[in-house]
Amino acid sequence: MTDWTTSLAGSISGVADDVRELASELGARAHTAHLVWQRWSGDSRGDGSPQIEREVELTPTPKISLAGSTRYRRGPGGSVREGDAFLGEVSLRYSPDLLRGEDLYRGRLPANVEFFYELRPVPGSGGAVLRMSLAGEPVRDHERVEYRIDLQHRNPDTPMDGRTAASVVY
Repeated sequence: MTDWTTSLAGSISGVADDVRELASELGARAHTAHLVWQRWSGDSRGDGSPQIEREVELTPTPKISLAGSTRYRRGPGGSVREGDAFLGEVSLRYSPDLLRGEDLYRGRLPANVEFFYELRPVPGSGGAVLRMSLAGEPVRDHERVEYRIDLQHRNPDTPMDGRTAASVVY
């Protein structure tokens, strides 16, 4: 199998990233996308106090589509938002392991670390921070010089940290 970095897609990925950054600079992106690793002080996820261990902002800002199938279901604490999101135009410079949250842990997160995507509204655009989980493997598309990533809302029963508690939607 040919190394993608030596292919045409690999050679023009930097140019594609530069062009895509223009969309952010022109205000065409309503959200930014961040990879977040959160460590809990206890032995497992949700046990103890959470602390953000690592954050990576995806640049250039991906094209984010919030699926039209967003719905609400009744939960014990009120309505819970359910639905999906799609990230396109994600730079090929990122490794699949990083996009899955596994790059530091050799494929397996410790029991007290959770990984999620956080979609944050750009200043002035309004809206809530959305915490999402991967809905499948990141797909590398050489023809479009991008990764495509499907996301879904996280489990609403997962406790949130105090950093964004008022504005986070699971």
